[in-house]
Amino acid sequence: MKPVNSAAKLPTAEIQLACLKIALAQVKEDRKEFRRERDDWRKEAEICAGRLIAANLREADEQPVAPPERGPWWRRLAGG
Repeated sequence: MKPVNSAAKLPTAEIQLACLKIALAQVKEDRKEFRRERDDWRKEAEICAGRLIAANLREADEQPVAPPERGPWWRRLAGG
C-alpha cells in the first residue's frame, strides 16, 4: 500500500467540492425554473377549465327543461 500524501489530496478534494457546489447551484436553479413552468401550466389549465365549465353551464342553461313524465299515482305508489 502506498503512503497517502494528504497534502496532494487536499487540492483535489477542494476542486471536487467546488464542482459539486456549482452542480448544486445549477440543480437549484433548474428546480426554480421547473416550478415556475409548473405554476404557469397550472394557471393555464385553470383558465381553460374555467372556460369549459362556463361553456357547459351556458349550454345547459340554453337547453329547455321538459317536465318529468309521471305515470298514474297508483303506479308511483306501488313502485312500478
